[in-house]
Amino acid sequence: MSQLLLFNKPYQVLSQFTDRDRIDTPRATLANFLDAPGYKVAGRLDYDSEGLLLLTDNGRLQQKIANPAGKHWKTYWVQVEGIATRELCEALASGVSLKGCQPGGSGFAQRVGKPGGSAAAGGAYRALQSCVS
Repeated sequence: MSQLLLFNKPYQVLSQFTDRDRIDTPRATLANFLDAPGYKVAGRLDYDSEGLLLLTDNGRLQQKIANPAGKHWKTYWVQVEGIATRELCEALASGVSLKGCQPGGSGFAQRVGKPGGSAAAGGAYRALQSCVS
């Protein structure tokens, strides 16, 4: 039977167990938090984001979840930081077009859709952040 691990990945942690790109000055990885030999990450979060990460010991399940060809829809929530100006509040109240993103309320934007490349949620965050002064 497949085993699943749910991990709340902290900010500035790689969504992998090793950092091959920076051998001299390695960044924090999942290995700093988890002792999970045989587990693979199903999906990913950017280094500069935080949130729920799913890991499994079943390679076929990992591929089914993580591979964009699997056409699994996901929901991303991104927090907007900054000062909420009147213009931003009006834009959020009337709806903001962010290439598939919808405002989710309470300073968050929601993106529902198939993953289409790295940093899908980050793109929504940056688009909304540009409206914040």
